[in-house]
Amino acid sequence: MNAPAPVAIPATRYGLLSLPVFRNYWLARLLGQAGQGALLYGLLILIVDRTDKSIYGSLFVVCSIIPSLIFGLFGGWLADRLPQRAFLILLDVVRAVIVALMLRASADLVTIFAVTLGIWTVHQFYSPTESAILARIVPASRLAEANSRANLALILAQVLGMVMLAPLLLMLPDERVLFGVSAALYLSAAWFHLKMGRLTALEAGLSQRPPLALRRGWQVARADRPIFGALLNAVLIGVGMSTLIVIVPHFLVNVLDTDANNTVFVFAPAVIGLTIGLQLAPLLGRMLGHGRVATIGLFGFALAIAALGLVDQITVALHESIATLPRVEDTLGLQALTATTMLISIPAGFCSALTSVGSRTVMLQRAPEDVRGQLFATESTLGRAIALVPTLGVGLAVDLLDVRPVALLVAVLLIIGAIVGRRLGVHADDPAPETVPVGSAST
Repeated sequence: MNAPAPVAIPATRYGLLSLPVFRNYWLARLLGQAGQGALLYGLLILIVDRTDKSIYGSLFVVCSIIPSLIFGLFGGWLADRLPQRAFLILLDVVRAVIVALMLRASADLVTIFAVTLGIWTVHQFYSPTESAILARIVPASRLAEANSRANLALILAQVLGMVMLAPLLLMLPDERVLFGVSAALYLSAAWFHLKMGRLTALEAGLSQRPPLALRRGWQVARADRPIFGALLNAVLIGVGMSTLIVIVPHFLVNVLDTDANNTVFVFAPAVIGLTIGLQLAPLLGRMLGHGRVATIGLFGFALAIAALGLVDQITVALHESIATLPRVEDTLGLQALTATTMLISIPAGFCSALTSVGSRTVMLQRAPEDVRGQLFATESTLGRAIALVPTLGVGLAVDLLDVRPVALLVAVLLIIGAIVGRRLGVHADDPAPETVPVGSAST
């Protein structure tokens, strides 16, 4: 009997969500990331509620770093060697099982950190596979658009998981409801990955490459300067995000004089910037080059973090230049510093979207088919390794110093890194092929 035909990938002029294979991928990403966001945000809030030292928040972030250092490169190698769709389904189920274990255990600190380590360990295999598979389900000429739509799913998932589900479910008497919902969302992601159908096959002969070469992603990046520049931008934006996770709860408590549980509310306008950035990133990439757009976004993100450190001065300047601003704040029931922070979050979200879409598009377009997973794993591992010291340092610094100078220091370090990355990498975007090679069916 003949094998089923592989998924067709037409260079359609319609939206990518009109393609069933991409739509199922998008829905799986939306639901899986919603479950992950609700779970991790819920665990972070439980830590904040049960402790009074920021070092525990840093340890929570470290739990996302350690698995990357141990398993990251190996996860990328497996992503390029195992049947990718089947691998994603298996990992979805494993994540659901890990969370389901919390339904029978008390959520003490040891259990919280253990589950966090388990989820992030699975993520080291899941993330590079989910990223690499994208180039097998859309035309190469539409990878920027596909990255934008995939990031949109991530944003919506964060809103669904962190803004809606986690706060709502944590209001219930039993936090185990949150864990049950997260497990169900992971299983839903597995279902939509199953519905994707067979993917286009990789090029013939790729399986004959050396069986284990964990440095392959790094070697490819160093041999291709545009990829190297894009990888550095992706690493630095990840480092910035990791430090921001530690800074934000203490920024809300010590600067805005509000509860750390209001993090999502205060930074909700970032979704506006993220959405605009995701829509404009493909267009800007075609005009300026995706690598250059990624660097511009990184500089902008660093300036946004610096603005948090200068929030008092910016608030005064805004009040002096916009006479109606105090009345608007009173109408909305916002304090002046809170309103300024919400405004700052918009360009922060916009710039992070530019960097994410631009850097990943360069890597997907230029990397060989059999190394995409390893390249994304190299990015993740390198980013986590570099973020380890700053994350712990920021956690200790905000206990000793005011959070404002810490934010300024993070911004300066990101700007220095962006300048170094700009010098080491170049922003040349070769024309992408119009179609993805279609071969025999593959899972």
